[in-house]
Amino acid sequence: MQEIHLSRKQYFEAEKISLGAYYPLTGFMKEDEFISVVNDMTLPNGSVFSIPIVVDIAKDHATGLVKDTVAKLVYESKEIGYLKVESVFRCSRGEVAKKIYGTSDKKHAGVRAFYEMKEMFVGGEVTLKERTPFNTLTHEMTPEETKALFKEKKWKTVVAFHTRNPPHRAHECLQRMVFQSYDGLFIHRIDYSDHFSHSDTKITAINFFVRF
Repeated sequence: MQEIHLSRKQYFEAEKISLGAYYPLTGFMKEDEFISVVNDMTLPNGSVFSIPIVVDIAKDHATGLVKDTVAKLVYESKEIGYLKVESVFRCSRGEVAKKIYGTSDKKHAGVRAFYEMKEMFVGGEVTLKERTPFNTLTHEMTPEETKALFKEKKWKTVVAFHTRNPPHRAHECLQRMVFQSYDGLFIHRIDYSDHFSHSDTKITAINFFVRF
């Protein structure tokens, strides 16, 4: 069985797919899904989805990956799941970058990262056998857990704040305004970087803000 060795970011993408964070996706995007999202910001079934979720591999590694085969997903030398291969494809980087980011200029961080991805993409359903523990994710909740919490608190309307940093003064002002019109505020912190040196500080700052 072929193996696909995941980077940290790719692992998190596979994990979030499996947990339902990227619903309605059940796997990395196939070519038809990729094209639909790039051109129309929707999946082929009409569901709104604004950015491709893909796993990239080197061209020589793609040779043995054909439709209806299964590839092991490996992270840090450990098998964490598998991918049922449904599509192997490539794209015009400049054309796609322009549609996603509004520019093909590599000075844009997102464009530069997109150009640095490997040549081929593999799409197909992802099955996660085991999650990898990270000490920085102690406050993480799955989509099912957050839904249960909202129900427990009887929140009918929720505003989400998506961030990788602690709230600064302007954020704090906006967030406090939420409670004038809505039931709850959901602070969604994200950090895919390989360096989590400030994560404890970020979590402490967010917890302090929530408390007061």
